Amino acid sequence: MNFSLGHPNSVLLQDHMCVYTIQKPDDNLTLLERYHNELKNFDGCTLMLSGGSDSQFMLRLLQHFNIKFIPITYKTTWKGGVVNTDDVIYAQEVAKKFSLDLEIIDFDLKEFYDGNHHMKWGRQLGVYSPQVAMHLEFIDRYIPPNSKLVMGGDMPYLLYGEGRRGVSDIYPSAFVGLDYLNMDTPDAIIGTIKPYHDICENKGIQLIKNISYCSPQALYQILEQQINIVKEQRIHLIYSTDEPQFREMLEFKKAVWNSILPGDVDTLMKVGGFERLKKILAVKSGIYNQYDKLYRKPMQTYKSKTEGFRFKHKFDDATKQLPRRFEDAIKESDSTCVNGFHFDF
Repeated sequence: MNFSLGHPNSVLLQDHMCVYTIQKPDDNLTLLERYHNELKNFDGCTLMLSGGSDSQFMLRLLQHFNIKFIPITYKTTWKGGVVNTDDVIYAQEVAKKFSLDLEIIDFDLKEFYDGNHHMKWGRQLGVYSPQVAMHLEFIDRYIPPNSKLVMGGDMPYLLYGEGRRGVSDIYPSAFVGLDYLNMDTPDAIIGTIKPYHDICENKGIQLIKNISYCSPQALYQILEQQINIVKEQRIHLIYSTDEPQFREMLEFKKAVWNSILPGDVDTLMKVGGFERLKKILAVKSGIYNQYDKLYRKPMQTYKSKTEGFRFKHKFDDATKQLPRRFEDAIKESDSTCVNGFHFDF
């Protein structure tokens, strides 16, 4: 398996080796300027706008750089009823704020899942998430070949607290060779990032997703920006083994994105139409995890084995100083933890 993120690589998966590279810039480019370099040739692109914080940030970047784009979102349905009502409303609110015409495309989730279309993406691309499978189906149906596509994507985090090293069973990411540093693992990358690149490559689509990983220098700067947030706004995130649900990071993430380019429409909580579908199926069946039993469990046969991955870290001296700077910033600013509780069906 060969897959990479960033130019040059910030993450490289190759022959069961995972290489993370983070380096302090040796130029004067700001993080905003680095993001512009990534997006400057994407004029005429399509933006998938979920209404969440990450895709909102990508919209603000495109607007800020005067890059022409078409914002689209999907309205998922189940037996004719709308599932992702929050997502659609927030996407509309964001489009309204920036005076954009939002294209809303209907997507029948019941037809998709009951027709076993999600299993196709397991067979073709090794996808084991029914949510990711639905996104790939949407791209396959509605994003033209040889076009340009922009999507959101999360960032790595500095998380204060105990248990700051070793693979975490609580977080979807893991601590990777540096105190407090929490990044996407090979499992997360293969399951939630790589499939989007695979389908876009197959269709000749140029894709930007997870822009925080666009270079080793950008990774350094987004982590340094988090330290600045601690100093200036006196807030931070923690990792706690005592409370598994204490892992919602939305408030801090919004602070980071807004510090780079302000204008977030507050969604109050993390948006996600799939959570509502999980509740609908649970209410109808009396089985709490009916969605997972019906649609997620059958896909697990396609999950790649990542236990044998070895890790290599290319962290320069400045990067190795980030944990101490982060710790000092928390103590000196008397910062407050802003983790929220995460509840999932």
